[in-house]
Amino acid sequence: MDYSFIRAILQGFEQLEILADLSDRRVMDIAIKSSGIDGQPRTINNDIKLITELTNYKINLINLKVLVLDMVASLPYKDRLTARYRYVEGKKVNAIAKLLGLSIRSVFRILENIPKVCNEYFEILGLDDRWFLKTYSNEKWLMKLIKPKKKRNDCAENQRVKITDAVIESRPNPKSASILIGI
Repeated sequence: MDYSFIRAILQGFEQLEILADLSDRRVMDIAIKSSGIDGQPRTINNDIKLITELTNYKINLINLKVLVLDMVASLPYKDRLTARYRYVEGKKVNAIAKLLGLSIRSVFRILENIPKVCNEYFEILGLDDRWFLKTYSNEKWLMKLIKPKKKRNDCAENQRVKITDAVIESRPNPKSASILIGI
């Protein structure tokens, strides 16, 4: 699975409970309004459809929450504590370093390594990028958290392309192919 998906899942963990609660409140609002308490005549079919959609939405959120908790539980001890403090409890890196008696750099290394270890967990379960996109692509809040990480080589390659393009543009255009091949 793409590490940016795993990072998004971990970073979005804190929001899962909030979104599940909001879904419950919305269901209660629909139920109250469907009783006709507001004096507006309503069709029950729309209310049933909305309640079903919200219930399915909450089920997806709960499944994701359980998946994250199981994934974190499968991590090695130090990684598990770091992941729990960072993603479940929302602590800052400085606080995690103090709690674990590690340097800030060590905490960053562990946080950088966690998606790799979590990827193995997803592979064991048979979950891949297609599953993630199929299941959660409609979750705008989660998709906003996906930040594809640019590789250092990509940056260097872009620089090379820019420099090469600038050199080519600064050269005069050859009038014949013989000038180009040096004849």
